[in-house]
Amino acid sequence: MKKLLFFVCIIVLAISLSYGYEIAPISSWTTQEAILPTLPNNLGTQMAGGVIVGDYLYFIGGNNNFDGDTARVWRLPIDPVTGALGTAIADTALPTAANFCYLYETIDATADHIYISGGGYNSPGPNRNVATYSAINPDGSLAGWTESAIFPNANGSTFPYDPELGGGIICENGYLYCFGGDGENVLTFNDCFYAQINPGGSLGAWTRGTNLPNTWWFPAVCSIGNYIIAQGGIYDGKTTTNSTDKVHVCQVNPDGSMGAWVEQAAKLPATVYNLNFVAVRNIIYALGGRLPGVGTEQVYCWQATFDPGTGTVGAWSNAIDAQLPTPGARYHDAAYSPESRRLYVFSIRTAAGITNQAFISSELIAPTKVKADWNIYE
Repeated sequence: MKKLLFFVCIIVLAISLSYGYEIAPISSWTTQEAILPTLPNNLGTQMAGGVIVGDYLYFIGGNNNFDGDTARVWRLPIDPVTGALGTAIADTALPTAANFCYLYETIDATADHIYISGGGYNSPGPNRNVATYSAINPDGSLAGWTESAIFPNANGSTFPYDPELGGGIICENGYLYCFGGDGENVLTFNDCFYAQINPGGSLGAWTRGTNLPNTWWFPAVCSIGNYIIAQGGIYDGKTTTNSTDKVHVCQVNPDGSMGAWVEQAAKLPATVYNLNFVAVRNIIYALGGRLPGVGTEQVYCWQATFDPGTGTVGAWSNAIDAQLPTPGARYHDAAYSPESRRLYVFSIRTAAGITNQAFISSELIAPTKVKADWNIYE
């Protein structure tokens, strides 16, 4: 009996370990309606930021037709099997509704804290010149928002860096990096600042990092390991005709210091701004965005492979994955859930207005058989 039980266990183990995992192409997108409450008022929101931690999508700030600029924070459960978003739970509100509107690509998280770089407004302002962060309680709720020290002065200015529509990213070295955007007193920034994330989640002193190669407005950002990968959005001011197809990579060091921003040979398939970058393993997804000129929303879903050995981004393709549902997305954010193995695009606006929708991809991680060599012992 013991020999039989041992043999069965070996077979079960062999079966469970004989399957590896690879990233599958996105075969389809599901549109989920009314992800935020619609009664007594439709709270569908644009220009928000968000992040996925554990079982929840955190939907933060933005602008809606009921509040205008809003301090609302929502926590949406993610079904790990179907990928669907559950009923939105109102969580700890932001400190103010005055300047947490334009949070696209400015929010990132560790396993137990969420961080926001700066923040902008429609009314009344002014821009935020701090990072804002909250601990995540064991049940997923937020413990309350805290402000960092004020950012240092921007380049050539007597005023602090106060980014709206900039970028914020956390790398595996335990530092928060904040860069680009536009300011209250400076048109657009080429500044980059970073701070160490201390034990307990607080932020250390701000240090100036490597300047961007241009000012960046509406950038797309992600990180893989100790690399920041970014597309600058709009260069040198606020003219959309300065939108770019260039991608840059910056390697960061264990002490937080930064290398150069290295322009990649592989350019995006189009010049675009208001794009989202999301990294899944070594794949970078570029989602949505707007074309220069009238800013029409796009259905783009491009991908490229990042090589951490060389620090380079490979060729971009728009032929691997299903494109976003028509008409696409702008003023949006995007994130990946390791629990459901899907991408989420949310806080969507189109030419028709705020949609109160999320686009949810098919599963990215699909089982694929991998050859294994097993010896069965009697």
